[in-house]
Amino acid sequence: IKEIAQIAVPHSVNRLLLTLLSGIEMVLIPQRLLLAGINRTDSLSVYGIFTGMALPLILFPSALTSSLCTMLLPVISEAQACGKLSAITAAIRKLCLSCLALGLVCFLGFFFLGDFAGNLLFDNALAGSFIRALAWICPLMYLNPALFAILNGLGKTSQVLVHNLTGVAIRIAFIVFAIPVFGISGFFAGMLINQLVTFLLAVRSIRKSLAEAV
Repeated sequence: IKEIAQIAVPHSVNRLLLTLLSGIEMVLIPQRLLLAGINRTDSLSVYGIFTGMALPLILFPSALTSSLCTMLLPVISEAQACGKLSAITAAIRKLCLSCLALGLVCFLGFFFLGDFAGNLLFDNALAGSFIRALAWICPLMYLNPALFAILNGLGKTSQVLVHNLTGVAIRIAFIVFAIPVFGISGFFAGMLINQLVTFLLAVRSIRKSLAEAV
C-alpha cells in the first residue's frame, strides 16, 4: 500500500492542482487583458478566440502522442522492474523521436498555414495569427507529455508534480506581469518559456533516473 501511495498520491495531487490552477488562469487572463488597454468586450473576445479556436487546433495532434505514451508507459515500467536498462532507453528513444517528429511537422504546418486555417475553419484572421504564434510551442508541447509519461513509468511521479507546478507558476507569472505590458503575446511567451523549462527539468530527471539504474 505504501508503494502504491507513493505513486498514486503525487499523481492525483498533480491532476487536482493542475485543474485548480488552470481555472485560476482562465479567470486571470481576461482581467489582465483589461490592464493592457483592451476593453472588457474585446478582452473576452480575444480570450475566446484563443481558448475556443486556436488552442484546440494546436492541441488536436496531441491525441497521437497521448496514445503513444499510453502504449509505451507499461513497457517502460516493466523494463524498469526487470532491470532492463537497454529496453528502457530504446522505448524512451522511440517515444521521444516520434513526438518530436510530430511536433516539427505540426510546427511547419501551423506556422505556414495558420492564417489559411484560421480563415478556413473559423473565418477569423485573429485566430490565424494565434495559430501561427502557438506553432513555435508545438515541438515541446507534444514532447513534454511524453517525458512526463516516461518519468511516471520510472516511478518518479513526485518529480512530475514539481515540474508541472513549476511550469504553471511560470505561466501565471507571465499572465500577471507580461500581459498588461505586451497583451496576449505576453502569455504566448510565458507558454513557450514554460514548455522550455519543464523540458529541461524533465530531461535532467530522466538522465538522473537512468544513471541511478546503472
